[in-house]
Amino acid sequence: MPIRVSGLVSGMDTEGMITELVSAYSAKLTSYEKEKTKLEWTQEKWSGLNKNVYSFYTGSLSSMRMKSSFLKKNVTVSDPTKASVTADASVATGTQTLEIKQLAKASYLTGAKVSTKTGGKVESGTKLSDLGVTAGTMKVTVAGEEKSIEIASDMTMSGFITALRDAGLSANFDSTQQRIFVGAAESGADYDFSFETNSEVGLNNLKSLGLATSEDIISLEAVMCLQ
Repeated sequence: MPIRVSGLVSGMDTEGMITELVSAYSAKLTSYEKEKTKLEWTQEKWSGLNKNVYSFYTGSLSSMRMKSSFLKKNVTVSDPTKASVTADASVATGTQTLEIKQLAKASYLTGAKVSTKTGGKVESGTKLSDLGVTAGTMKVTVAGEEKSIEIASDMTMSGFITALRDAGLSANFDSTQQRIFVGAAESGADYDFSFETNSEVGLNNLKSLGLATSEDIISLEAVMCLQ
């Protein structure tokens, strides 16, 4: 067990002196730590400032050396929701007028009324064979890409609609109106679609599904006669 001698015996308060010395050292240490923290903050600020100055020098200031930076032209459009315009330095200054005569529309086809071979009503679960459709391959061009729809002997109207959608079309069958409605996925001529056939079986399938217009039928029958 340690023996402590109080200042009461030696005439000196050694414990108090030690406490004061330690307190003075701690105060200096705290001051040093504060100075260190302040220095670190200053270094961080200078580092950020250097980065900003370098970014300005290599970016905006550097581009100002080029003649093209001072020849840029701004374009304003009265209704930016209808059209957007960009211009370069070679464009003549002036005011232009743009007239929109027609907005792009999505292609669509409203099919003719369909019915079963016995004149019955067609439902989503009705087999296409009951409409007189023959199993085979139907060609459809969507947005310039030719695709094939395989018609199986047991395919239903619902399955055919799904196949049209898988080909990239918007398709529905209205059991009330007994019609197939087909539309392009997006507006514009680039997304147009068409059903194609060069055989009598294919023509009969399109007619049975209501997807061949009278003009299509006459045109195709004329081609078949010529062949």
